[in-house]
Amino acid sequence: MTDQTTQSQLVVSLDLTVEQINVVLGALGKLPTESGVFPLRQFIAQQAQEKVNAIVAAQEPADEPASDTVADSENQATPDAPAQ
Repeated sequence: MTDQTTQSQLVVSLDLTVEQINVVLGALGKLPTESGVFPLRQFIAQQAQEKVNAIVAAQEPADEPASDTVADSENQATPDAPAQ
């Protein structure tokens, strides 16, 4: 394998707050459709939501709903911001 192939297959985990993730998703959502970033945006949103759900499930009793969510569209309300 070349260095480029090896680097492109590395998985990097980032520790971001829900607010920071929503900022990134909002910025990616504003890019033109032809940029091809939408699948990446959806992948980030899916991973973030799964991690938030797992963290909340580990911290709260099973009968309480999750209090933090990752926005799945740029106009959806986020935990710290009202809907537009």
